[in-house]
Amino acid sequence: MQADSGYHRWWPYGRGIYLNEEKTFAVWLNEGDHIRVISMQQGGDVRSVFTTLVEAVNTIEKLLQQIDNRTFQTTEHLGMITCCPTNLGTGLRGGVLIQLQKLVDKMGEEGLKKWCHENHLQVRGLYGEHSDTTSAIYDISNKYRIGYSEAQLVQFVIDGVNKLIEMEQN
Repeated sequence: MQADSGYHRWWPYGRGIYLNEEKTFAVWLNEGDHIRVISMQQGGDVRSVFTTLVEAVNTIEKLLQQIDNRTFQTTEHLGMITCCPTNLGTGLRGGVLIQLQKLVDKMGEEGLKKWCHENHLQVRGLYGEHSDTTSAIYDISNKYRIGYSEAQLVQFVIDGVNKLIEMEQN
């Protein structure tokens, strides 16, 4: 579908990435969607990561409006309009890398995926979507992008990861 739509037509032209010195913040242009804003840090301060992300997106949108009188395209029904249909809605994927060796030994990887699915979460390997999960380090993130607010999606991740940590430790 992406190739048929001309998604990669100008590859690698018109693409780029800004990465701060600490490597905790990035803006990726025309990689998968038109823009991908990434905020990350080690530790458990999700509020700080989310605040940085929201401030950056708001600043980018404000600058777009000042420079060219444009904003991010949204519809009331679908939310943010994105190149990839799986990102329609909020476009937000909040993920946490976590080691779950004991839990996976106990319930199996399929058991982990089932539990996550039932709790509005998805499981990815250490290197992203469709990557192997051979290291027992998993990327746990919100399963949905549409139908919930950004705050609800982040809360699904916080609640789910806290429960997974509890299950791993018991």
